[in-house]
Amino acid sequence: MNLAQLQDRLGDAVKDSSLQKRFKDFINEGILALTDQFDIPSLRLLEPWPFSITSDKWIFRMPENFQKRLFRCVAGDYKEVRVTHQGKPLVFADLDQVNIKHDIVMSHVQMAAVALDGITPYLGVYPKAAETLGLWYYRKPLYLDKAGDVCDCIPESFHSDVILPRAIIKSYEYLQDQVETFDPKALQYWEGQLLAGLNGSGTKTGFLKWLQKNYNPPRRHGGRNPIGPGRGFYGG
Repeated sequence: MNLAQLQDRLGDAVKDSSLQKRFKDFINEGILALTDQFDIPSLRLLEPWPFSITSDKWIFRMPENFQKRLFRCVAGDYKEVRVTHQGKPLVFADLDQVNIKHDIVMSHVQMAAVALDGITPYLGVYPKAAETLGLWYYRKPLYLDKAGDVCDCIPESFHSDVILPRAIIKSYEYLQDQVETFDPKALQYWEGQLLAGLNGSGTKTGFLKWLQKNYNPPRRHGGRNPIGPGRGFYGG
């Protein structure tokens, strides 16, 4: 489904005309929450993103299309750079250990890590160098802006099963925060629908089983609850 179709379906499920102006946001936030929680193969860069750094500092803001998990890096001489500390919380502890003053300058970077300043991801390097690195990571999904835009990371056969329920949940979570007399039954229903879309129901294959069949087993982030608010690099 394209954005216009998703908005129409969202309007059918959420009977509150005051929310229509936010439908685009709910849909995009829902896609971000899903892709933040699960490693979607189509968002994994196949070619490195060129990233220029200078030798006057060791911390640089990651590219705008970065979503999560730097999994490979090469220096300007095409040698592998050690990517360190991809656990939680994301910090520069390993880089601090090798050079706490961060004052060493060499021809090429040898180590790299990603850490968060609030919700903003930054790349840290050791040693400092002036060169262009090649970065491989999971990029952000396409932002759906125009009526004909279609999600570029989740097959259309699963749009109704996972994207739509996640957007509806976003809508109801918003209503829950705004309305004192909010009835949680509708929210609970769509949480169940999302779980069914992810895990499968009856003879229908779930999105996670489809991932497992066509790729490696999906990596889940954020604990046991796949329907709760995403945290990761978006902070919610």
